[in-house]
Amino acid sequence: MEALRDWGLLLLFLSAGSLIYCFLLPSGTVSKTAKAVISVVLMSLVFLPLFSAFGNISTEDFGLSGEYETENYDYFLEESVRASVNDVIRTAVRKFTAVPYKTEIFINKTEDGNINIEYVGITFEARPQFEDELCDALSEALGIIPDIRVELTDE
Repeated sequence: MEALRDWGLLLLFLSAGSLIYCFLLPSGTVSKTAKAVISVVLMSLVFLPLFSAFGNISTEDFGLSGEYETENYDYFLEESVRASVNDVIRTAVRKFTAVPYKTEIFINKTEDGNINIEYVGITFEARPQFEDELCDALSEALGIIPDIRVELTDE
């Protein structure tokens, strides 16, 4: 009976606190998001006695059987690193020059799970201004000296 009383008091105090919190929130999307989170918390609190009535629900019941798929995870991780490196390159290139460029990035994943950026190549269509400063900025940001090349196009 004491557990039921504690549950009721917890529900009462959380509801009152949530009501005060909702009045203090500014209007807009932040308010809608916060109210949705508060609603989910309060609804889970309402159903808490039902979960305990059915006993402990084991998370092993929902587990995956067999081997975990790591190939897609490795691909996703490599692509996110590649996107981050491209963002760093884009930011640095915009700071120093407006010459069009192409990037070439080689990433290596070691057996212990570390990701190494093996090679960063940037090919410009014309000689960029401040090439040395660009190289220094990229070396500092990426921790690897980029290979900067120029391929003149015939137009």
